[in-house]
Amino acid sequence: MTDKGIADRCLFEMLGGYILVKCAHEECGRGIADYFSPHVCTRLVTPDVIVECDWMKASRYLFRARPAGKDVCLDGVYITALYGQREPWLSSYPPLPPLTFPPFAGRFVALHGAALVPPDGGALLILGERGGGKTTLAVDLVNYGNYALLTDETAFIHIRTLLVEPFGIPLGFRSSTIEDSKRLVPAIKAVRTIAKRPAWVTQVVILERANISEPRLTVLSAADALRSMLPHHLDASAAQDEALLTLGRLASEAKTYRFTHGGYGHLPALRSMLKVQTQLQR
Repeated sequence: MTDKGIADRCLFEMLGGYILVKCAHEECGRGIADYFSPHVCTRLVTPDVIVECDWMKASRYLFRARPAGKDVCLDGVYITALYGQREPWLSSYPPLPPLTFPPFAGRFVALHGAALVPPDGGALLILGERGGGKTTLAVDLVNYGNYALLTDETAFIHIRTLLVEPFGIPLGFRSSTIEDSKRLVPAIKAVRTIAKRPAWVTQVVILERANISEPRLTVLSAADALRSMLPHHLDASAAQDEALLTLGRLASEAKTYRFTHGGYGHLPALRSMLKVQTQLQR
């Protein structure tokens, strides 16, 4: 695919780097720009990575890992790292963002969860199983609790730190009528405020659904916090020992709670519970 055949291109600033995306078809370019709308960059900078795509539309496998066994290259997707050679995308990781290429490779530990910036600073990390209420809770805290959204689906934390990066991809709202169906809404349309800068995690909430009539918030020890975080770890190309070191530091230094609730109607109660806990710590 040569520059002459490119219908659309867009520069994105995300995870501490710059990605230039070149698309042969305008509809695909628009889809990628909509997906990463909070990360569109209008400054004149040299990209760290160039991703080329000749797909007609922006498919999910541009943004999400393929299922196990789908290890062939994504036909029509190419990548060029800074000072590198143009080559087909062979990784099972999604090419956007290209986590196996510099400057992203090995830099992050990922957790399946939402990250928010509370009014008094720091970052709140929310972890939980699929359908556990992470997105509903994140939207409630941002739109009604004066928080700012860092990310909803995947929290990228710099290795050996508690610093989480903004990653404003669309929020997935589950259908009430179709099982396992999600409606994606761009982050800038779903929430009032989106954080633009990384933030240091100071609080972690592990969501747990149970058959109870009243929600409860329980403080976890560092050991229990680590055990509760491990099932939510996602591979972001960091070495295993680096991931364990990072999660261990997160469990030791961030105040971690388990929020047990009986359903979505209990989720707004977390706002007042966290406010009480924050006041007690002062």
